[in-house]
Amino acid sequence: MGEYLRPACAILLPHAGGFLCGYLTHKELKTWFKKLNEPSFAPPDWVFPSATFTSYCCMGYGSYLVWRDCGGFEGGGVLPLAIYATSLALTWTHPPLLCKTKNLGLGVVSMLSVLGARVATAVMFKNVNSTAGYLMLPGLGLVGYATFLSYSRWKNNRTRRD
Repeated sequence: MGEYLRPACAILLPHAGGFLCGYLTHKELKTWFKKLNEPSFAPPDWVFPSATFTSYCCMGYGSYLVWRDCGGFEGGGVLPLAIYATSLALTWTHPPLLCKTKNLGLGVVSMLSVLGARVATAVMFKNVNSTAGYLMLPGLGLVGYATFLSYSRWKNNRTRRD
């Protein structure tokens, strides 16, 4: 049973923060965010939760592989896992930061920091376990797209005063 518990916990960890973000921002997402002028390439509402679910599962399992291959925190996994934790923290703070401040420019800066942290995590993970590095790719794609979408929202809504 223990052989399944650690990877399961690693996979569930990113989702826990994601659920908290959803709880903290659901009101603004249904009101303020829905009123934004979206770019033509904005996806339907169901896309991001589905893609985020997949991304979080991949990231979580990748973190488990790094933890396992480095011998836990006592081994050489401290730096890659600290960068991963930073990536998660930045990811989790983006929605409340954006929705509570209603500052789309700050949202772009926040997404750029998430993207940078995800790139660093992917590189560090790949140096430990190539599969873990590759498991970061869905999240990198998602965050890259979300960053461009965030910039486009900012550009389309610069004159808004909410």
